[in-house]
Amino acid sequence: MSFLTPTEPPSPLGVYRVLSPKAGVRVSPLSLGGMSIGDQWEKIGMGAMNRESSLKLLDAFYELGGNFIDTANN
Repeated sequence: MSFLTPTEPPSPLGVYRVLSPKAGVRVSPLSLGGMSIGDQWEKIGMGAMNRESSLKLLDAFYELGGNFIDTANN
């Protein structure tokens, strides 16, 4: 039996940490705050991004190894 050698992560975001040992959930060490993605919070000064910019941000985060996005609504 041979084992595959793990690949080097693309950035420090790809060095995952255990979020929940019992569930086996592993996440990137930093989360991406999703509050400024989209335009729903623009009226109260929280920033806004159009669809194209939002997708670019999400793609870049994923390509660097990120897999943890904060989507809380309050």
